[in-house]
Amino acid sequence: SAWYAELAAVDTENIGMLWHSMWWWVSMYSLVAQPWLVDAAVLYAPVHSHEFYNFNRWLKTRQDDTWYALLQKILWPLDKKATFDIFSPETYFNRITAPVQIYFGTNDESCPVERWREIRTALENTNKSVELIEYVWEKHEFTREWSSFMQWVVTFLSENL
Repeated sequence: SAWYAELAAVDTENIGMLWHSMWWWVSMYSLVAQPWLVDAAVLYAPVHSHEFYNFNRWLKTRQDDTWYALLQKILWPLDKKATFDIFSPETYFNRITAPVQIYFGTNDESCPVERWREIRTALENTNKSVELIEYVWEKHEFTREWSSFMQWVVTFLSENL
């Protein structure tokens, strides 16, 4: 049988998303660009929802001077948060219609939980359904609490799909 024959079993009316770390961009950009596509979203240890913070954390320090100088000409000024507003999902949070759960480990060195507390507040300020669940001592990839985390995810998706 063809592989696509099995797709008939996929429920296209109830779409949930679960993404980790930098892959959250797929979920977050889907939530703001095509809000009717996603019925519930789980963000697991995601990077920031404002590209200014991601640029400064992940890109600015990894590029050579030539690349930075060129980017500075195109997106001047790079040291201002407002420069990145147009590219940032956070700017378009008012478009989100799906409930969102965010999971973080309090010892995550890659994506500090303080940033996502800010994002939870930004989502709540647009009257979005958002819940931040913190796992004490967990790092960027959950180990000790993986089963608990997955049980919460299954419950959340079951209740919202």
